Amino acid sequence: MVGFETISQKTLNDIIKKKTNKVKQFSSMIKKVGKHGMGIWGSFIFGFDSDTPDVFEKTYETIEEWGLETAEFNILTPFPKTTLFDNLEREGRILTKDWSKYNLHNVVFQPKQMTPKELKDEVDRIKKKFYSLPKTVQRIIGCANTSKSFSNLLMRFLSNYALRRFAFMEVKGVLK
Repeated sequence: MVGFETISQKTLNDIIKKKTNKVKQFSSMIKKVGKHGMGIWGSFIFGFDSDTPDVFEKTYETIEEWGLETAEFNILTPFPKTTLFDNLEREGRILTKDWSKYNLHNVVFQPKQMTPKELKDEVDRIKKKFYSLPKTVQRIIGCANTSKSFSNLLMRFLSNYALRRFAFMEVKGVLK
């Protein structure tokens, strides 16, 4: 798993990952790993202060261009006792202190550039779009073309299947 977090270099700089994460290098890194028959499971977070409503579609288009096989899409979660939580609390943007909702799938703070509902709905939409049956089948066929062994292909198939199932369980609210 690779925590890309976002496709925005500005956001990466804001969250102090500028020394390690360079968006312009992500595509070539993914291709290099792919040449060795391995896939990358990318992790993305939505809800940063610099995120605007167009970040969801831009992220989807970018990861399609990169050819990521698997991805997870999470909601920024300000866990208690973190700088993020303290900053949002000081700004009056914490919406609940029901700690059971602090799980990367619920919006527990007021985003700056969208409503909490917009953030949740758009994350769910991007999960459904990325893990739609046609897109999942397309990625699995791509895995068959690049896998170096049957066990590698099986692992890549199972990870796509499991993440697709998990994504739809999240969207349906089975996982809260």
